[in-house]
Amino acid sequence: GTTKCRKADASDATKPGHGYVKAAVELGANATVYTDGYLSGTGLTVGSKYFLSADTPGAVTTTPPSTTGNILQQIGVAVSATAIKFEPLTPIVRA
Repeated sequence: GTTKCRKADASDATKPGHGYVKAAVELGANATVYTDGYLSGTGLTVGSKYFLSADTPGAVTTTPPSTTGNILQQIGVAVSATAIKFEPLTPIVRA
C-alpha cells in the first residue's frame, strides 16, 4: 500500500516518465515527486524537444531513442538554457 517512485528509463518499456524530483533521493527515503513545472538543467537549447534517455536512467536527451523495445517519450521543450517545461507525452514502445 505504499506509493513508491523509481527512475524513468527509456531502455525499459515498463518505466516511462510520469514525474520528476528536484534532488537526489536515497533508497528508502521519502521523495517529493512533481508532475508539473520546470526541470532544471544546464546548456539546454531553447526550443529543442527533450526525450527520456535510454542511456542514463532518469536523464533526458535531445536524441530520441531508436532501439527496438525502447520507449520514445518526449518529456518537454527547453524554454531557457536552464529549464525544460515538463509536459510528458504518451510513451511509445519502439518496434
